[in-house]
Order: sequence, then C-alpha cells, then structure tokens
Amino acid sequence: MSNQKKWVFGILAMAICLLLIGYVRVGHVWQKMSDISYPYAKINTNFGRIYVELYPKEAPLAVKAFIQRAKNKGYDGTEFDRIVAGRMLVGGRKVRDGKRGQDPDFFLNESVNNTLKNTLFSVGSLRAKERHLSTSDFFINLQDNDVLDANRRYGNYGHCVYGQIIKGSKVVNKIIQSGLTVPYNEKQSKDRVQILSVSIHQDQGWFLE
Repeated sequence: MSNQKKWVFGILAMAICLLLIGYVRVGHVWQKMSDISYPYAKINTNFGRIYVELYPKEAPLAVKAFIQRAKNKGYDGTEFDRIVAGRMLVGGRKVRDGKRGQDPDFFLNESVNNTLKNTLFSVGSLRAKERHLSTSDFFINLQDNDVLDANRRYGNYGHCVYGQIIKGSKVVNKIIQSGLTVPYNEKQSKDRVQILSVSIHQDQGWFLE
C-alpha cells in the first residue's frame, strides 16, 4: 500500500473513531455532540406532538420571535388552519367563524442571507405582504419548496426557514390526511387541528417524553 493510501485510510479511521465517541466537526473544530446545543420546540396538537430543532445562528430574529411568542403562550389555542397548494401547512393564529384572528408579530425577513432551505419538514416564518418582513405565523414544508427560497442574485425575499422537524413527521402526515381545508365551516369544525401548547427546551433529555 502506498504512503498516500495509508494517509487517506488513517484520516478516515480517525474521523470514524471521533464520530463513534460522540464528536462532530463544526467549522474547523471537532466538538462533542453533547456540547452543541440548539433550542428545541415541542408543539403539542390534538393530533400528537411535533418536535422542532431551532437554528438561531442562521435566523436569529425568526427564532427569537418564535421563542418569545411561545413563552408568552401566544401559540396556545391557535390552529393549523390551512394547507397552501399542497405545499405548506400553516399555523399560529386563532380561527373563529372561518376568519383568522389576531395579527402576528413582524420582524425583518432573514431569508436572503439564510443558508437554510425550504426542504421537506423544515419550519419557516410566513413572509408579510411587505416582503422585507416576516411574521410570527409559521409553516411546515410538506415537500421540497425551492420556489420559497430567496433568490440572492436578484435580491428577492423568500420565506425564512429557522427550524427542522426531528420527530413527529407521522403527526404531520395525519394532519394532512384529515382533510384540512380553508375556510372552515360547521361540517369541518370537528377536524380542526388545534395547537394546544408550544414549549421551548434546551436539554435533549425531554426528547424522549
């Protein structure tokens, strides 16, 4: 075996060993996986629980707004009220008599400089009518939606992604299969998808709840 091949095999062996003992490469530094902490959200619905990992480094304003609204119980009692073109499951506002309720919070749209993409089961903030702004209403991507990403070349604003579902995709699929449509009427009211609570966690131990 040549020295070059030995060197390559040595690097691969070292990388495998590091992963096996719980290390991962972050930038140019190897860190313990247990030392890398992301906030998590537990979305409790009447269809089951959805667990979302949040990424404040990539979208600090969006994550801050989501966490603040969750801690203020602003999502409690709201609903997943519509599916847009089979692409997005939208929630975060109360629905009464077929009308959406209280206006959301607004903040700068971070989609242009965001490396996160609108991929399957990613979570993002809805863009406002003023496209440079995002809202605290959130959505779950039901497929890869690159049309929702910002176009940096032209400076176009997209819908900012700030999280990813890490457990609960089956719950999302149950919601989709429930026949959720908009607007609601009396016949459909029994199928309403309620967001009972949203809680924020740092410790991964809660994940097994």
